[in-house]
Amino acid sequence: FLSNGSELLLEILGPGIVGGLFLPILGALPDAMLILVSGLSGSAEVAQNQVAVGMGLLAGSTVLLLTIIWRTCVIVGKCDIEDSIALDSTDTRGFSLTGSGISTDIWTSYAARIMVISVIPFVIVQLPQMLNSTSGKHLAVLIGFVISVCLLISYCLYQIFQPWIQKRKLEYIKHKHVIL
Repeated sequence: FLSNGSELLLEILGPGIVGGLFLPILGALPDAMLILVSGLSGSAEVAQNQVAVGMGLLAGSTVLLLTIIWRTCVIVGKCDIEDSIALDSTDTRGFSLTGSGISTDIWTSYAARIMVISVIPFVIVQLPQMLNSTSGKHLAVLIGFVISVCLLISYCLYQIFQPWIQKRKLEYIKHKHVIL
């Protein structure tokens, strides 16, 4: 319901503040509320365990979408590449790392860069774990949190002033309605 409602809001109000600020927050709200409510139950140890399970499920679903499903789409959609251009509906080279693949538009490349930047807070929080440092864990979490909030605010502002992602989503929604 939330997804359909946000698509309708985007269609009615168009890209801008609603699509760049309100809809991303509205989309993340159910996940955040589930984790928050699970953390309010029982003792501190039980709450911490519940929050860890909730965060693991949330992160796991995202990792699933970014790995298995994405990889499947790339494998199924691959075709021969000649002179850095994909030849549609031609797959004669099999699994060649340089001779087959997919091509995307420049906007997909920009979105991928945004996704890579969003990993920075996670890497910061994981650094003390990788270095087996117990003293820097709290500081790393604080720094990761501050950077996450700054990246969230900058992404929302970027969406308001450069709404190309919203426009692409709106085109997809319109295309979906035409197909239906």
